[in-house]
Amino acid sequence: MRRSLARLLVLALVLRLAIAAIPGGHLWDQGCFKAWGIQMVRYGAGRFYASSQLVHCDYPPAYLYVVGFWAWLYHLVDPGIVRWGLDQVMAVSPLNAWMKLPASFADVLNGWLVWRILAPRLGEQKARGAAVLYLFNPLFFYDSAWWGQLDTVIVTFSLLVLWASIEGRLVLAMVAGTLGVLIKPQGIFVLPAGLASQWHRKHGAWWWVAIAASALVAWLVIAPFWPGGPPWHPFVALVALMRGTADDYLFASMKAFNLWELLAPGAPDSMRVLGIPLEAWGLAFLAAAQAVVAWALYRRRDDGTVFLGWAVSAGAFFLLATRMHERYFISGIALLALAVPYRPWLRRWYWVLSAISCFDMYCAQDLHFGALMAALGIGRILGLANLVIFGLLLKDLLSPLDAREQPAAPVAAQEPTLGPADRPA
Repeated sequence: MRRSLARLLVLALVLRLAIAAIPGGHLWDQGCFKAWGIQMVRYGAGRFYASSQLVHCDYPPAYLYVVGFWAWLYHLVDPGIVRWGLDQVMAVSPLNAWMKLPASFADVLNGWLVWRILAPRLGEQKARGAAVLYLFNPLFFYDSAWWGQLDTVIVTFSLLVLWASIEGRLVLAMVAGTLGVLIKPQGIFVLPAGLASQWHRKHGAWWWVAIAASALVAWLVIAPFWPGGPPWHPFVALVALMRGTADDYLFASMKAFNLWELLAPGAPDSMRVLGIPLEAWGLAFLAAAQAVVAWALYRRRDDGTVFLGWAVSAGAFFLLATRMHERYFISGIALLALAVPYRPWLRRWYWVLSAISCFDMYCAQDLHFGALMAALGIGRILGLANLVIFGLLLKDLLSPLDAREQPAAPVAAQEPTLGPADRPA
């Protein structure tokens, strides 16, 4: 069985490497990663943000270690990249394919993590089926191996947070979550479900240990980029960087097929409705959705509910908050793959949401095609479809178990996700 999984992982990796080698995708995003990698090779972490940049970097520091190391490896073969100007950085070159590889590797790792999370609970066969569901989803190929983005790396840390949380490893969960946020702020999408799944556990002083460990890890990651000054200076600088990044995206929807693409396409999120900015409406809707998920996880803690709750919680950010980009549904869809083996009828929604997200990403990549689809109202229609499916997932999350849901048979010598003492009376 494990050899079969290994063959699937190798096949998934080979396919991603082949796609990454094809020139194309989102050349601006690929150019950004190339430019930042070259900047790291030229100046190192300490002068990265302070030096003049080929392309302005609005990302937090964690992934810069990856692009810097990856560019350094490439420069061993082609030392001339350190002298590249903007025109050379933005031109298509073998460096494009090379910089896609870290996210592609993470994507394959995610398939293994799906299997690893589910195998002790459902057995290796069903876990392998869920891994296949993830590994061969065109959405994840598109994002990592073709587009050249890092969203699948955020999925890696989301899965690590979920895995550690359901195993009761609070410190590991919080450290993994911290690293996810330091890769990109969208790593915070797993925070509400993570906290909701831990409220009943008696961690005691481990909460303080987890907070201290997360703060220390965060400082170790970001301090090299802002040397000098008092110990808290790197945190102040990071907050200023992230505030500036947020201020660059002041629209209700950034080409995302969600609530705001349906109701207010192209509107700034400062626009007021009933005297309240759209940004505040989005946060209110998001808080309400997270409260529903928390209530569902309070009422029932079976594995199927837990995994579906995490998926719905992460997806709520994309669908209800403002300033969301077209790619940010990926974490929610990836987590949904964990719930499908428990509730097989979710498979159709998994594929429909994946197909809509692929189409959404293509509309954002091809601006002329995207403008035509917007003129025809396709974005609004698909935004409505996403919201309807989200409502169905919420309904499913709150519904009692029925005859369609077959509880997983216990796997020998394996503890359940939540012990009997953890379950409500």
